Amino acid sequence: MALSSGNPGPTEVKSLQNQLMTFFPPLLHQITPTAINLLSSLSDEQARELADNMANKHRELEAESLVGRHQSTINDWSENHVASLRVAKS
Repeated sequence: MALSSGNPGPTEVKSLQNQLMTFFPPLLHQITPTAINLLSSLSDEQARELADNMANKHRELEAESLVGRHQSTINDWSENHVASLRVAKS
């Protein structure tokens, strides 16, 4: 599968999306009671702190994702540029 190379085609993406969408409903059904019990046991301050921590973590993950995408582009450009220089020297 092209997924291991980081370049899945439309068919692979659609297949993985379908697998993911069939995985989530049963999982959500199983964890809902536990999540409700946990969240209802929190004080207002704890709930605010949890929400703030989750928002901060989300921003961090977004930033890492953007850096990762840009880093990949930079690496690709660097590799292509070095290869071009090698060809030019030959």
